[in-house]
Amino acid sequence: MTLISGPRSTVPSLLRLAFGKNITIWSILRDFQNRFGDIVKVTLPFREPLLLVSDPDIAGRVLIGSEKISSKGMIVERMKIFLGDGLFTSKGDKWRSRRRLLNPMFHSSQIDTLAVLIQSEILQMCDRWESQLGSSDIIDLSDEMAKLTFSIISKAMFSTEPSKKTHALHKLMADAQRMANAFNFAPFLLPLWVPTPFNLKVRRISKLFDSITNELIQEHKSHPDRYKDLLTLLLNSRDADTGASLSELEIRDELVTTLISGHETTSSTLSMGLEALSHEPQVLAKMRAEYEGLDENNPLNYKSLKYSKQVINEIIRLYPAIWAIERVMLEDLEVKGFTLKKSDHLLLLPYLTHRHPKLWDNPDSFDPERFSEVRSQGRHPFAYYPFGGGARACIGVGLAKMEIEICLWQIVKRFDLLPLEGFHYTPMARVTTSPQPNIKLRIAKRSP
Repeated sequence: MTLISGPRSTVPSLLRLAFGKNITIWSILRDFQNRFGDIVKVTLPFREPLLLVSDPDIAGRVLIGSEKISSKGMIVERMKIFLGDGLFTSKGDKWRSRRRLLNPMFHSSQIDTLAVLIQSEILQMCDRWESQLGSSDIIDLSDEMAKLTFSIISKAMFSTEPSKKTHALHKLMADAQRMANAFNFAPFLLPLWVPTPFNLKVRRISKLFDSITNELIQEHKSHPDRYKDLLTLLLNSRDADTGASLSELEIRDELVTTLISGHETTSSTLSMGLEALSHEPQVLAKMRAEYEGLDENNPLNYKSLKYSKQVINEIIRLYPAIWAIERVMLEDLEVKGFTLKKSDHLLLLPYLTHRHPKLWDNPDSFDPERFSEVRSQGRHPFAYYPFGGGARACIGVGLAKMEIEICLWQIVKRFDLLPLEGFHYTPMARVTTSPQPNIKLRIAKRSP
């Protein structure tokens, strides 16, 4: 068996990350990969040793055998503070039961019913942009995409128009994201019952989530014939094997999980993707040519697009919202000459795998053609895994991709996208990949 190697100490790298200029977690991870290979052992202060994995064979073996050979780790446990015991954080029989119960909500036939809502929200945003062009042609793309994706998911979940309640929920989600970024990268945490300022804020956010979601649940239960949305489906859902329904606490956990996972990840992907497209006039021209003659009265016509799908795959390859997937081994696994031992902590790194020079030509360049049928032949199935893999692959892939496809269709068709002179941002490795600072872009109305 081959020994898994790594740096003697990560302290120098952590100091460079904290105090160095133009040093990001990506550059440090790439440095480790270049020096030690596609599986690297690192030791972090106050934590178990961590195996960093950018090898597609190892990632595939771990994810395909997901529930049998590995389990989610410390980061997911910490996320339970906000998400409770929902689909993302639950394990074992509870997770299997929850997945069976939620699958109908995310079946393609159910997702298709949301296409009109999604397009309507996007068109309203585009109309607003157009009306504002006389006073300003610069938009805060990060802010706009966050508002858009939150409006879509909240209306899909609750059938609610903007209100004080939804505004408070949106602010709560932003606060929860900031707190999660802090505690997920902290070397250790005091128990939640210790009344530190941090813990008190976390508890306050969690209680507010409980209060708002409980109001929404009670409103739906009091008027069962008024709503036809995803919360209604949750209230009426039954486990196909046992006939059991979800408790109000379990519904709360799924609501918060869906809101957070179905909002921030899509908005970041859209903002970074549109900014990337502003530098690719030839790609934009090909997308517009494909949109010509497409009947937008039926938003499901996006399914006929081919080149646009390649563009979206390329955006997600370069900027995967889920940049890392944590797993803890439940049993020993031998793969590619290495032994992953029971209790080993792994961090699978789609971000590095998606840019691996042995797997991709010119991996840092924007090239949608790499996802053409011809060039995709023979590609390793885990050279590209932005939504995980195996039984625990992301359940909301279909909804996320539909939002992105319809959004690009409408924006690219109606507006020229122009990079803002002197503007630069960095994709940051937080809970998800997100831009810092907010992305700003110049737009101009295109002639019909």
